[in-house]
Amino acid sequence: MRLRWDKWLYGVGSAFVGGGSSAVAAGFTNLVIAPGTFNLSTLEGAHKLLLSMAVTFGVAGALSMFFYLKQSPLPAPEDSDPAAFRKKVEAAVEVEKAQEVVRDKDKE
Repeated sequence: MRLRWDKWLYGVGSAFVGGGSSAVAAGFTNLVIAPGTFNLSTLEGAHKLLLSMAVTFGVAGALSMFFYLKQSPLPAPEDSDPAAFRKKVEAAVEVEKAQEVVRDKDKE
């Protein structure tokens, strides 16, 4: 059985980045709440702001990624793709039609 690692890893990565993107909002919220500590006017304030954003990105991204992993703990088998299944069914139907044509010609 082959697993769809590409789509699963894409989902894990997109969940992490999507969750981590809230770090930008949290960082700018820090500017409003504590402008003396988190600011862009001093090197120390900018460092604290960026560090706060990085930590928030990691935590929020990890939480979103873990929620994704709860819903999809392992990659799905390749056969679980509805489009691929439909193509297999259509191919089987075409083979059956071709076999009927051959059988009809053999009867003549």
